[in-house]
Amino acid sequence: MFEHRQGPQRGCIPVVTAPPPPGYTLRQRLPLDAIRAACVDVDEIILIDRRLYGGGKLIERWEQRLELRAGEWLDAAPAAFDLESPVDEAQWGEGKSLPFLETLLVAERGRGFRSIFAPSFYTVFDSDRLKSFFNDNALKYANTVVIRQIEAFKAWVEGYPVCEIDRARDLGQSVILINPHERPAVVSISLEGLEKPRKVKVDAMSSCRVDFAQMLGADRQAWRGQAFVWGPNRVNMFFVYHGLAEPNSIVTMEHSEVYRGEHGYVPWLGELLRKSARKRPAPASIE
Repeated sequence: MFEHRQGPQRGCIPVVTAPPPPGYTLRQRLPLDAIRAACVDVDEIILIDRRLYGGGKLIERWEQRLELRAGEWLDAAPAAFDLESPVDEAQWGEGKSLPFLETLLVAERGRGFRSIFAPSFYTVFDSDRLKSFFNDNALKYANTVVIRQIEAFKAWVEGYPVCEIDRARDLGQSVILINPHERPAVVSISLEGLEKPRKVKVDAMSSCRVDFAQMLGADRQAWRGQAFVWGPNRVNMFFVYHGLAEPNSIVTMEHSEVYRGEHGYVPWLGELLRKSARKRPAPASIE
């Protein structure tokens, strides 16, 4: 099981963020008040190491520094970071090879941070043409519940309780699988009610998008239920509601839920998201 040393920490566990879809700008704003509270000393220099990975390699890297002096930030600008979508609509639609962003905080001057876990924050995905949305990122590793799953069952299981596909309403859903590690991972995806799961290989330091509509087959018009993802080597994932005709038109992007058993009811938030998605206007017919 993952264990970290007690006392001040030199660095925090990296945070993984999904790539911005075409037409979107990723806007990361680090929580300065929470980071200041996380510092042991009132004087500190923090390296913000942001890395864009994809296709098994480092694509681009940005290093900036925040300086804390007598408990005040000298310049807050490095906390803000914007990234235009690095993929086009064809790449996003195919979904086979997508990038992802990794952010690491390292203390360079003082004793470091009070915890190995970085303060949580949301990342905004902004668009002038499409619906903007936000997402809460994911820890690269050290999810204790998942670690205990693997210890007990030699595999992990995560998923999302309320998923829906409706071709008549242009409702689509996908899962973005992110493998931030140096070895490839093979995961299985199962949709409730479908007999055969789909196996997906996620290359090292890469991500991909799996469209649930493609798992149903063209003859099935609608499906609703739980989605499960499992395997021996964990990956990060986000479940995405989007349009079928335009999969980069995002309704919402949600983190996964650790598997706790079959549900006997629909969670109220999941039902609210489902109803929100169903309000999308149907595609106009052209005669």
